[in-house]
Amino acid sequence: MRRSESTESSPFELATGQQPITPNTVVSSYTGSSPATNNMAKEWQVTNELARAQLEKVTRKMKKWVDKHRRDIVFQSVDLVFVKLNPS
Repeated sequence: MRRSESTESSPFELATGQQPITPNTVVSSYTGSSPATNNMAKEWQVTNELARAQLEKVTRKMKKWVDKHRRDIVFQSVDLVFVKLNPS
């Protein structure tokens, strides 16, 4: 479960006081002897790893696109800028 940098907790943890039990948690802690359950746990793990790899690939692709259009702007103290404030 991803944790927020500011709170160092996941939203679920803030709401319930504990981390959720996810398939990934079950896979890493399963020690039973049932072949069907072992296969299911392995399939969950493989699916999770594939999804994580795909998300990392897409994240790199999006970052590449965003960085391509990003530019550094240096302002001088006499420059006029437009500031838009959202009502809160």
